[in-house]
Amino acid sequence: MSQKDFTIDNGTGAAVRVDIQESFQALATNSSGGSAPATNYASQFFANTSTSIMQINNTSGNAFINLFTLAGGPAFAVDGTINSINIGKGTNSVAHNTVLGQTALDAAVTGNNNTAIGHATLSANTSGEANTCCGSFGGTVISSGARNTAMGTFALGALTTGDENTACGANSLGLLETGSRNTAVGESALNATTGSDNTAVGHDALKINTSGTDNVAVGSGALDGNQTGSNNTAVGQDSLGGNTEGANNVSVGKDALKINTAGSSGVAIGYRTLDANTTGSNNVAIGGDCLGVSETGSDNTAMGSAAGASVFSGGNNLILGHDAGRSGSPSGEITTASNQICLGDNSITNAFIKVAFTVTSDERDKIEDGVVSHGLDFVNQLKPKSFWFRKNRDSDEKTGDKRYGFYAQDILALEGSNSVIIDSKDADNLKFKGDQLIPVLVNAIKELSTKVTALEAG
Repeated sequence: MSQKDFTIDNGTGAAVRVDIQESFQALATNSSGGSAPATNYASQFFANTSTSIMQINNTSGNAFINLFTLAGGPAFAVDGTINSINIGKGTNSVAHNTVLGQTALDAAVTGNNNTAIGHATLSANTSGEANTCCGSFGGTVISSGARNTAMGTFALGALTTGDENTACGANSLGLLETGSRNTAVGESALNATTGSDNTAVGHDALKINTSGTDNVAVGSGALDGNQTGSNNTAVGQDSLGGNTEGANNVSVGKDALKINTAGSSGVAIGYRTLDANTTGSNNVAIGGDCLGVSETGSDNTAMGSAAGASVFSGGNNLILGHDAGRSGSPSGEITTASNQICLGDNSITNAFIKVAFTVTSDERDKIEDGVVSHGLDFVNQLKPKSFWFRKNRDSDEKTGDKRYGFYAQDILALEGSNSVIIDSKDADNLKFKGDQLIPVLVNAIKELSTKVTALEAG
């Protein structure tokens, strides 16, 4: 220890020499000692041997400021400050804690392995362990929550006891208090949630989710209106963006199921698929604009670009192929009809299957209307034709193979208004139901058989 007041008193030569010598020793050893010199000066160095820290007096000469350790390399004192910013291990110097920020990790800390960087980060933490927060007010009220990660201003700003949450982006998971195992990446992602096990990646993804759980949202605005719906997966900008309470939905593609509110168990894959659906459930749409105007219809399945794009409220339809179920397809435009099947559009030239369709025909499923009135006379008036299909109605170009068959208009003229063999519901797209002609042919054969029998008996 070598300290001196640096005042040279008058005296004999030997006494003055000792006084000067002690003053130089004090200067040379930076006034080293276990406590500050009794007499000190502005900007005076002090080697504090009790803390092993080199200090310097401020310009007012009334407080010593930490500089570095006496051991060598630059280092700050335990829980030191620079311009009111805490640096060190935080309150109580708990092992493996790291602090850099004003009022960061400054509560009665017992939890360890925490990292707090930024103003007021982890400032309420006491027993929580292994939390990492970077950004002003990140995890600021966590008290006992553990293994949480917050990157960004106010990220995990309201969390108290929840565990294993990851928030990256300003305000991400900002209002979560007790939920656990949520992951939010993007500004305001999962900002309002109280639920658990949600994943949101993208600006405003799952922004106002409250109690919904087990949701996955990837894309700006994905599931951003969801509040209580659970088990939803949305990938793409604004995908399932209007969903509030619908559950078990899967949407992949920009605007897929965009304004769905309460519809559940839907699958939408492709740009703007099912994007007008609100409450319809159990729909499957795969292909851009597929089932694009359906609002309340349920149990529809459509696959192919723009397949079922005109279905508005119909349900339990099966529509497969590009533009199937639209005006240019065999079914004509399906809008409110239900229980329809349409395969392909009018450009299809052949349909192949290894075996014939097996059609149910159980008597127990049928209500009898009477006998079939048509027979030989009806058959004699049929006009079989050979033909090709036109490429379209405005063209004389042939498409596909040469075929044998009938013109629907000819048969409809024979049947009249109560047609069975011809489906005339859509007058612009008359359809022939060949299986319905078989009973008429059977009647014709029976009439011929009776005549033949009579001739033979002749």
